[in-house]
Amino acid sequence: MKKSNLEKHGLKGTASNPDFKDDFSLSKRATSRSVLHDHSFFEIEIYLSDNGYTNINGQNFPIKKGMIVFNRPMDFHSITAFDGEKVVLINLSLNQNSITQYDIWSVLSSNAPKVAFLSEDELNEIDLLYEVFHNENSKFGYNKVTKLCFKTIMEIIMRNFSAEDSSADNTLFVSIINYLHTHFSENISLEKLSQQFNFSPQYLSKLFYKNMNMNYKKYITLLRISSAEKLIKTTDLSFTDICYKVGYNSYTSFLKAFKRVTGTTPNRY
Repeated sequence: MKKSNLEKHGLKGTASNPDFKDDFSLSKRATSRSVLHDHSFFEIEIYLSDNGYTNINGQNFPIKKGMIVFNRPMDFHSITAFDGEKVVLINLSLNQNSITQYDIWSVLSSNAPKVAFLSEDELNEIDLLYEVFHNENSKFGYNKVTKLCFKTIMEIIMRNFSAEDSSADNTLFVSIINYLHTHFSENISLEKLSQQFNFSPQYLSKLFYKNMNMNYKKYITLLRISSAEKLIKTTDLSFTDICYKVGYNSYTSFLKAFKRVTGTTPNRY
């Protein structure tokens, strides 16, 4: 059995995968403790209480009411409440297909943990929007209302982070990500990408890891498997057709990548 990302780092933990009805998920929970874990998606935590601490890549942060924590794919994180208490938080999860829709590039511009704080009014607004989202999510025609709620919450969150970096590196990286989200199913090696943008493969590799905290190959894999997951849920295509549609030339390679990312096989998904 292959080791998980946690095991490779000598850690033990679990990672949950939210049910992405669209390209995002929104939930509220109370926990006394979550073990150290990582995800293949982006996760934003909004804390509604101040009775514990969160650990992000080995660094502890006291939890404060109104605190926002932005966890990127493969960031290791956990929550620990004070004895006998529970931490209450709202979770926003975004899969790989959704990140170009939101202004999160400034958050991705370094490997440092991203933490910000909401005002009391902003926190109340988000809590109210969550209730609207939750109530609408079970109704017929929920899609437009829930997307609007999620987008509004994201706008409130993002204005509390530093302004977008307008440097040449950041502008280039936005262009690269937009290109990959359109062409990920093609045979795009790092060398071909470097030719497309007229930069060396070494430069793009460093730029990619700086912004995404993962290498280029892993990100392409996440894009492809995320697309495969969506096709499994929303179409009647066979697994073989999906395999080729998302960019794999071998069904065996597709199965290995799918299991590595999701922890299961397509027929059990």
